[in-house]
Parts: sequence; structure tokens; C-alpha cells
Amino acid sequence: MTQEGYLAWGNKYNIGVPLIDNQHKNLLKLINKLLNTIQEQGTPKDVGISIKYLQQFVIVHFGTEERLMQRNKYAGLNSHKKQHEIFIKKLNALSKEYENFGASKELKIKLTRELWWWFKNHILDTDLKLGGFLKSNNVKTENSL
Repeated sequence: MTQEGYLAWGNKYNIGVPLIDNQHKNLLKLINKLLNTIQEQGTPKDVGISIKYLQQFVIVHFGTEERLMQRNKYAGLNSHKKQHEIFIKKLNALSKEYENFGASKELKIKLTRELWWWFKNHILDTDLKLGGFLKSNNVKTENSL
């Protein structure tokens, strides 16, 4: 575990688009908060709140990325959006599992594995490609899309 929690922000996660990078940092904080709440055996209410905040933020963040891609006619929009949809389904399924069975050891392992894997691999592959496209096309992003 890192000082911040499970995952630490590193320059390798910067895609070069400040709006998206800042959202990714917030996303990482929410992931770490959820995993820490579960690890510290927070109350079911605390775990549920952390899951809901993460679900809500993911929708906002994905919407930001998708609007940028759409607005700038990004060729990878459909496959990128599909990855977002798959992740939302997985997160919703894990949330439902939590609601039905609580924070079991198996759920903790699944959540940790899914969130780590997705954060690292989606950003280091899919989002870096988007960042490269936006930078190479000198796309200006504003804080509200």
C-alpha cells in the first residue's frame, strides 16, 4: 500500500490534458478512499457512500472524455466509449454484490483487482492515446464541457 492508499499518482498517468488529468487524480482519490474504507472495515453505510461517490464521479468523468472525443471527431470514440460502458457495468455489478452480501473478502479482492487494473490499464493505454490525439491536434479544453 502506498502512502496515499492503494495506488499513487505518478507522471506516467498524465495524458497531457489538464482537465482530464485532474479528473483522473480525483478518480484515484475516490478509488483509494473506497478501498481504504473497506480495508479498515468501515461501516456498511461508509462503504456504500464511497461506492456511490465513485459511481457518480465515473459517469461525470466518462461524460467529459466522451464529449471531448465527440467534439473533436476522435476516431477511437466508439471503442473508448465501449470500454467506459463495460467498466460502469462491472462497477454496478460490484455495487449490487455489496448491497446483497456486504463487504466480503471475495468482494474486497474483486473490487481491488478491478479498480487497480482498470485505472492502470485504461489510462496507460486508451486515455494516453486520446491525450496524444488531443495534443497533436492542439485541442483546447475548458474546465466545463
